[in-house]
Order: sequence, then C-alpha cells, then structure tokens
Amino acid sequence: MQRDRTQTEQRLLDAVDHIITHSGLDQVGINRVSRQAGITKILIYRYFGGLDGLLQAYYKRRCLSRTDLAVNINDLKEKSIAEIMTIICEVTLREYRRLRQDVQMQQFLKANLMGNDTFINPLIHEREGQLRKLIDSVSDVLNSKTGRSFSAIIISAMSFLTFMSQQKRSMLDIELSTDEGWAQIEEGIRNIYRGATLLLEERQRLADAAEKPA
Repeated sequence: MQRDRTQTEQRLLDAVDHIITHSGLDQVGINRVSRQAGITKILIYRYFGGLDGLLQAYYKRRCLSRTDLAVNINDLKEKSIAEIMTIICEVTLREYRRLRQDVQMQQFLKANLMGNDTFINPLIHEREGQLRKLIDSVSDVLNSKTGRSFSAIIISAMSFLTFMSQQKRSMLDIELSTDEGWAQIEEGIRNIYRGATLLLEERQRLADAAEKPA
C-alpha cells in the first residue's frame, strides 16, 4: 500500500510539474492535475489535503528556491574592493543564467511578485533571507550603507528582463531570448558594478586621507 501511495503521489507531483512547465503556475488546479495524472481528485485531498498541500509538497520536493551562493565572507575580507565587487557581480549573473533556464522558478517568482497567495512558494522567503544575509555581510565588509538598495535595483531589473526573455521579447532592440542579447545584458550589469566599484574606491580613498595626520 505504501508503495502504491508513493507512486500515486509522484504521478500527481509530475502532473503539477508538467502543467507549470507547459501552461503556467496559475493553471494548476485540482481538476486539471487530476486529469493530467489520470488519478481521481479524491486522492489529492486524501494524500495532500487539497491544492495547497499538493503545491507545498511540490515546492519542497524540488527545492527550487534554494540558492548556492558560494561566497565565503571571511575570504572577502582579504580582498580588494574591485575583487569583492567582481565576485558578487558574477554570483548575480550566475543566478540569473540559472533562472533563465528554470521555467518553474520563473513561475514561482512571478506569483510572488504578483502577490498571488495561492501559488507563492514559501521557500522564496528562504531564498530572500539568504540573499539579504549575504548582501548585509558584503556591505559590512565594504563599509557601505546602500547594499540593499543597490541590490534591490539590480535584482528587480534582472528579474523583469528574465521574464521578458521567457516571452521572447526585446528591449531597445536587444533580443533577450538569445544568448547574444543576454550577453549584452550581462556586460551592462558588469559595467554597473564597475561604476559602483569606482565610487566605493573613491570613498575609501577619501576616508583614508581624512584619517591621516595633517
């Protein structure tokens, strides 16, 4: 019996995955999942308690919002401002390369941004917590008070451009769905980080000068 239940649960979770991938997260419903899986919807309620429980199980099974930030803060303390900013920039670009290839994650982020409580992935908050902790730690190393606001702008812009990429749209004649177009976006982001690096270096230079005895 346990084996049958496990197989049934997997078929239902696979059905959710198929619907999200091919139709969108907002198209997931009890009846559609039941039809896609070829399983009576009674079992969805019996095994998961309903749509919300089914989605929670799906989120936990995939763990899509978990992020490998791979940044050692102690190592950053030994690096220059330019080196630190380059590392954080590349972490950011890597995350959005992954997002561009992950249809399900795009759907979760879209639901979160739209405030659709039915489809919000609770693990999104874990991801945001990881990012916030990283941003605050890096800001401390750089002695900067604008880390969160700077990152919020970058994240918002990159998320929006990623959604446009999914829809095969362009921005200022940059074809966002192509590798060539996305390479232009990445180079633009690198230039933004380079500009921020110059500002931080200038602030540090002025601070060091102010500390020197006259």
